[in-house]
Amino acid sequence: DADDVWPRGTLAALLDSLSGKPHSGVARGKVQTLVSGEVAPRLKSRIRTTPRYAVNLGSALFRTEALVRVEFLDANLRFDEDSDLWFRLWEADIPLISLDRVTLLYRLHTANMTRDAVDDRKAFLHLVKRHRDRTLGRSTKSAIRLAEYLGWHQDLQT
Repeated sequence: DADDVWPRGTLAALLDSLSGKPHSGVARGKVQTLVSGEVAPRLKSRIRTTPRYAVNLGSALFRTEALVRVEFLDANLRFDEDSDLWFRLWEADIPLISLDRVTLLYRLHTANMTRDAVDDRKAFLHLVKRHRDRTLGRSTKSAIRLAEYLGWHQDLQT
């Protein structure tokens, strides 16, 4: 996003982690939240005090082949297109490398585009339904649980 920042060395670290691992489709690092001034009340639940893995495109580097395989972002989605992409990457069993370093500084402030998005819970239910519809009757081959792939396992442990 235009208001987020990569810490120095992020691209090199992500690219280096994919080098020599042609079967890995995505490399991602952790996201650290930066609060700039007042935060819209509906976004306060996104404030995290420690860096964590998240469904944020800016924290990752994707191989073109992985994106082609899942047909890129869904242009019909105004919000949560990034989360939907992460769901589809997992459904396609795209191998993921997780770096133990911050690769994105995510800014929260009053002008965040998502302040106008539908309620996070409603958006989440919409994504889960899309995921369920795509995978109904199919079993996944993924060796990693969906919550871990998405970075949500951290919230489940706390």
